[in-house]
Amino acid sequence: MSAETLRFHCPACQAVLTVPASMAGVRGPCPICSAEIQAPLPAPPPPAEVPVPRPEPAPPVDPLAVAPSPRHLQAERDPRKISARPMEDFQQPTAAVPPHRKSLDSPSGGNGLIRIGIPLLLVIASGAVVFFIMKSRDEEPTARPPVPAVPPAAFEATAQPPAVRPAMPEAPAPAGETPPENEPVALTQVQEAKRVAVAFLKATSLEPRLDMIEPALTAEQLGGTLLAGPLPEMHAIKELPQTRDIVEQYIDFPFLVGFSGNAPVRRMLLMVRQRDQQPPRVLVEPVLDLLGGRLAEFAKAPTGDGMTYPFRAIIEPMPRSFEEGIPNPDDKFTYKLLSADGGTEIARAYASQHSKLAEQLYSISSPARWGKRVCATLLLSWNTTEDPNHPYIRVSDIKSYNWSP
Repeated sequence: MSAETLRFHCPACQAVLTVPASMAGVRGPCPICSAEIQAPLPAPPPPAEVPVPRPEPAPPVDPLAVAPSPRHLQAERDPRKISARPMEDFQQPTAAVPPHRKSLDSPSGGNGLIRIGIPLLLVIASGAVVFFIMKSRDEEPTARPPVPAVPPAAFEATAQPPAVRPAMPEAPAPAGETPPENEPVALTQVQEAKRVAVAFLKATSLEPRLDMIEPALTAEQLGGTLLAGPLPEMHAIKELPQTRDIVEQYIDFPFLVGFSGNAPVRRMLLMVRQRDQQPPRVLVEPVLDLLGGRLAEFAKAPTGDGMTYPFRAIIEPMPRSFEEGIPNPDDKFTYKLLSADGGTEIARAYASQHSKLAEQLYSISSPARWGKRVCATLLLSWNTTEDPNHPYIRVSDIKSYNWSP
């Protein structure tokens, strides 16, 4: 493990993975087995050893070097001058006790009164407390006089009628529209969007679908697509949280659709959009890209024209390039192009680590950061100049993080 990259094994499939050192501790799916993994944190450096100072031993003390006291020196110098003193010299005369102090120390003085008065006061206070407690128990509570009942008619006669606000005139409904009765508008919009989605999927020809799609395309433009006939059999449709664009004034109603049989994708995100007061319509371009096979056909072989084409898909960014045959893999990261969140992977595209798209990969505020899946409109092209023997699909830019036409 170097200072710039982290090299570790996937705990699920034991594949050797290499990620930048700045992604230490970041969680995400394994590019091999898609298991949820976490990049390891670098080991902390060992703590530096701090030398502990040793105390210096104290110098030895010579007992013979202790100087004798001056009294001993005097005795040693002239022992003949030391004479015994009589015991009367050591006896101190007893001072006479003043009369007032003697009266205080005696039992009949102030201290004696204090020692007798304090217990007496405590006994008197305790007796008073017991007396008041016993007296309060013997007394019976005084009965309150009954409150005369007031007949309900008295309240009705004195009550004032509530103030009545003048009714505001209701705004007239727009011409041709009937206001809903006791029904939430949001629920009505979701039900109408789901009705359009089911009708679009169950239609057997192109004509009824032309009035349900956005943008409006002609029958000549859609004649050779899968929309000209019955779509794969739908076995499930699930509502997902809708999103609102205040600037463009539209609401997107996403539906997760499951197909059975020989459908090119088993799960697909179908987007129904309602603009202002217009009826909801199906965004047809993602259907043609994901279910109609336009993205899969583009990813089969290089086009050779060097042009950039827009495609709609669910993108899942990955921080590195893990496939063999991609030129300069350390300088690239990967976009998985899916038909839905958890749906079929249709293709993979790549971008440079030094492009502006790489900044979004590690930005917390970016909707397309590593480990996230979001619908987006991408500009894709085939790169055949970096290594003609190993061409790859390059992400030139992300037009938007929605499927707007």
